[in-house]
Amino acid sequence: MSLFDELGDMDEEHSSISVIDSDEWNLEIYADFVTFENVEELGSSRQINDPTRDELAEIVREFIAGDFESVRSHGRQQ
Repeated sequence: MSLFDELGDMDEEHSSISVIDSDEWNLEIYADFVTFENVEELGSSRQINDPTRDELAEIVREFIAGDFESVRSHGRQQ
């Protein structure tokens, strides 16, 4: 079982998994989409709709590695 498996069991109050780095970059994972943004940079928000499990794992690896350009390439600007 992985952390991603928990997304299917979430309720309204606890509907996502969020990771924030020290520079305020935020990756928030919901059951059917992902958001990526820096809360201190206007216009930085991206949404990635319906990622596959493999795409989700790739996005998380890129985020952890600090490869934000690759993370941005998956989504569309909000």
